[in-house]
Amino acid sequence: MKTVLGILAALAVCLLAFPARALTVDEVVARYVDARGGAVKLHAIQSLRMTGKARFGDGDFVIEGTYAGVQKRPGSQRTEVTFQGLTGVDAYDGSQGWRTEPWEGRRDAFHLTADEAKQMAHDADIEGPLVDWRAKGHRVEYLGTEEVDGTLAHKLRITLKDGDVEYRFLDPDAFLEIRVVTETHVRGVEIVTETDLGDYEQVAGVWIPFSFESGRKGAPRSARFTIERAEANVAVDDAIFQFPAAGARVGRVIVAGPATTPAPAAAPPAPPTAATPTVDSGVISGLGARNIGSAAMSGRVSAIAAHNVNGKTTVYVGAASGGVWKSLDGGTTFKPIFDKNPVQSIGAITVDPSNWKTIWVGTGEAWTRNSVSVGNGIYKSTDAGANWTNVGLPESERIARILVHPHDGNVVYACVPGKLWSDSADRGVYRTTDG
Repeated sequence: MKTVLGILAALAVCLLAFPARALTVDEVVARYVDARGGAVKLHAIQSLRMTGKARFGDGDFVIEGTYAGVQKRPGSQRTEVTFQGLTGVDAYDGSQGWRTEPWEGRRDAFHLTADEAKQMAHDADIEGPLVDWRAKGHRVEYLGTEEVDGTLAHKLRITLKDGDVEYRFLDPDAFLEIRVVTETHVRGVEIVTETDLGDYEQVAGVWIPFSFESGRKGAPRSARFTIERAEANVAVDDAIFQFPAAGARVGRVIVAGPATTPAPAAAPPAPPTAATPTVDSGVISGLGARNIGSAAMSGRVSAIAAHNVNGKTTVYVGAASGGVWKSLDGGTTFKPIFDKNPVQSIGAITVDPSNWKTIWVGTGEAWTRNSVSVGNGIYKSTDAGANWTNVGLPESERIARILVHPHDGNVVYACVPGKLWSDSADRGVYRTTDG
């Protein structure tokens, strides 16, 4: 018996000495394809039309407009960005690319060189380069994991058929893309850009990112696109991709289809099944609290709300004098999402327990002090903070707390201290039963 036990013990030591088998590139890509919705559903999308908003610039100089884009198999795409009544067009017909630049005085279309049109050709691939990568002539390597904004992500290097290189980073749980780094050469000059992807939504059973933030590597994200609507398998005339005739007026032709009743919000895809971790006091006894912001930017933090979907935590932070900030990575990084509204002081934030996309914000700092800022009522967002609507109590000046019914998102209670230095007709507890 001692001999048997000794052999088992030695075998156990040998097994522990070897790390768990690393994932292969085929396994990582397969999980990515499954996470997107599967190869069958991806191949079923023959065309994709997306419309939304565009934002260019950083800091004090920002230009906002509208965005529209369409992709069609086997390899055509067109994008349109409109600012102040002028529409710029980028298009690729499967072999050649062309563009207009009305802001630079170039209203007539002009051809692009092969180098300049390469990114358009990449964008024309509806499902992206990882799906059927061998058949497309690409080369893919799995480089293990690398940290992206505090999260270890799976890193893939894709050498495209035309020689460009992309690094695609996949969420470790959902296996969806969260960042793309592109290395391309235009007229012999290397250009490296980074694009962050997020706010995934299902379209025809396929998960598609609805937000894109791009910029040169190491520089601020100067281009932001927010998709408001995506439609699959729409009828698209091939003529919109082709170079226009001489003298033809080039303008916006991509328009969203008639509105339809939105489907109920779906949760992001579940991560792969894993054993439930065991945590005891010994594991966490050495951990201390750490500051995760964002006091350096916006002063006193007056409200916090969060939700967790399949292990991914999204945090909303309200500042007494700095609006609302959102973190998609559990507090590692924050971005402002309330700056377009005419008020900066926040008193309360609540996430609807029955729909994580519905966020309620009460404006006006609730701490009554001589440096307090006032608000202008309650705001509601139904798209996780992308857009906001003031839904009431505009004269309340400050709102201390908001509670949403756990099973009925239309039933909401608000605690309203009202004006600080005078009588207030809005002071009290309020309830809405219709959202």
